[in-house]
Amino acid sequence: MLVEDRTVSGGNMAFEYLCHIFPACGLARDLLTFHGVLLEYKGQGLILSAPSGVGKTTHARLWRDHRHALILNGDRAVVRKINGVWTGFGLPWSGTSITVTN
Repeated sequence: MLVEDRTVSGGNMAFEYLCHIFPACGLARDLLTFHGVLLEYKGQGLILSAPSGVGKTTHARLWRDHRHALILNGDRAVVRKINGVWTGFGLPWSGTSITVTN
């Protein structure tokens, strides 16, 4: 187990630790982590990155609803250059955003 939350935070404290640990570990493996929504649209990846509260999730839902984009992750995105091509990955958690479904 990487992090065990023994607080009364309902897992929020463990999540906060993981959000700080993962990007640092990822850098050692050539991964960049972004606070943003990761979308797939017509075979291309898009990351909407901005400060909290400016409407990234709302904007992503507009892409989903009007352009049939796929929301891969609603809060955190990871990218890595593979064979000269930047490739985006969602993480197994959504972060602080509400769950985004397609």
